[in-house]
Amino acid sequence: MGLTPEQIKKLLEAPAPKKRGSKKKGPDTNVRDTQTWFKLAPQAIDENTTDNLKCDNPNCVDTRPPRVTATGVEVKIQFCVRIKDQLCCRPCFLAGWLVDDPTQLEIA
Repeated sequence: MGLTPEQIKKLLEAPAPKKRGSKKKGPDTNVRDTQTWFKLAPQAIDENTTDNLKCDNPNCVDTRPPRVTATGVEVKIQFCVRIKDQLCCRPCFLAGWLVDDPTQLEIA
């Protein structure tokens, strides 16, 4: 037994059900721990240019020396994540560079 034309019209005019899930947000970048770092999907190479990524922090705290390749070229490989359109390496991320925490704006 099918639906009557009135029942079909009533179903079509009914409001659409509300979406139950919300838009999935990324991790909070104000929490500075290694779990948050790995949730941000760090990368070492730019996918568009295939160049090594480098931290944009002018006072980068990554003290590891560059690695010398078999051809004698010095290469410093840094895994970086993009925060606020800037690249941030793991040591700078854990040190708190680019933290946007309103409680840190107040002077105690």
